[in-house]
Amino acid sequence: MKKIIAGLLFVLLALPVYAAGDKFKEFNEMDKAAQEKLAKKKAKQDGAYYVCKVGRYNIYSDTGAVDSYWWGLLLDSYTDEALDEGIFPKTPVRKGKLQVYVLGDKDSYEKALSSFTNGMVTAGWSVGMFIPYGKKAALMGYNYREKAELVSTMLHECTHQLVFYHINERVPVWFNEGIATNLETYDTNLSMKANLYNAMYFNTRADGAVQCLEKGTLVPFTRLFNMSLRSWNEADDAGAQANYSSAWASCNFIFTTKKGRKFVGKFMTSTRKGGVEAAKGSISEKDQEAIAEMVKEHITEVLLPCVKFGRNIRATLNAGENEKAKLLLADMKKEFPKSNEMKFYEAWLSIIEGKNPRESAQLVEGLLSSSDFYHPDVYYVIALGYHKDGDKKEASKAIKTAMKINPKNKLAQKLEGEMK
Repeated sequence: MKKIIAGLLFVLLALPVYAAGDKFKEFNEMDKAAQEKLAKKKAKQDGAYYVCKVGRYNIYSDTGAVDSYWWGLLLDSYTDEALDEGIFPKTPVRKGKLQVYVLGDKDSYEKALSSFTNGMVTAGWSVGMFIPYGKKAALMGYNYREKAELVSTMLHECTHQLVFYHINERVPVWFNEGIATNLETYDTNLSMKANLYNAMYFNTRADGAVQCLEKGTLVPFTRLFNMSLRSWNEADDAGAQANYSSAWASCNFIFTTKKGRKFVGKFMTSTRKGGVEAAKGSISEKDQEAIAEMVKEHITEVLLPCVKFGRNIRATLNAGENEKAKLLLADMKKEFPKSNEMKFYEAWLSIIEGKNPRESAQLVEGLLSSSDFYHPDVYYVIALGYHKDGDKKEASKAIKTAMKINPKNKLAQKLEGEMK
């Protein structure tokens, strides 16, 4: 279960690299009549529900064939990318299709929950939830206010579902919630790698992690790592916010850094084999303490510069407000002179102004190869640098990568057009 997530979410088209994503992209580009025609072939009405099988999923929806098929394509696209990125092991530990119910209103959501759990589970304040009940399990949600809110909720809960099916039904709560909160702002325009980094720009959890560190309420990884589900659930509102923000920051560190990725393998293997207790025993106390310090460094050196300056600088550069970006960058450079993100924006502005564009593009490439730095616009900036330098070969290679990462990036689209 989870509360409604307030934040930015963009769910439009899928990245044209994955088969499921291709289908989702094509479906979204169809007119309504074509969507209806195709969806009626894929989704068959059975009582109150339109039932649709897409990839790993069985979708049940009372809002029509189009909606049923759309949700199947979205969730299967998301799952493909999550498995390819290594967030979950590709081989599941549980067999069977993943069951999803998407309801039109709270009344039908309540009825579906009651029917599925024999009256044992009620909706309460939830918009959606993943429910393992006995030998069966299902993801359920209803369309509260706007579709984007339901999408965010369903992606969060779908992540719990994937943890259940691909890792273990018994996993440490911080890990389960940390992954889900990182991916609840999944944007189907972006590659999964870009999504993990994009969470810093669009997920309010990053702000929460920064605030926790500044206020001294960040939950140390050593305590988070060993926290029980009971302790997690018994926390008051302030404690719950600290738990979620700390788990988000820990998982963001784990999946966006080389050091963090090293930690995942051993932890995941142990968890798959032995659940929570095996997971707790997979990392020594000494290593837990080291990870705790690395998470703090991640917040200080990566999240804080991004939250305080990076988001605004990125927005101004994307809007073409270069002079405003220069003023923000000057302040960022004073406060975070060693920040890789600051160096990236500095290179971006140098390229825009035609100052050593090749060297600036190579500087950005160096950041990518020598550190954990990444940015959703990074290959566009590299392409722009080589383009301004007149190197068609390198510019073409970089713009192709940029368009794979985010085919809806307007600056990359414009540059690609200029290069043809």
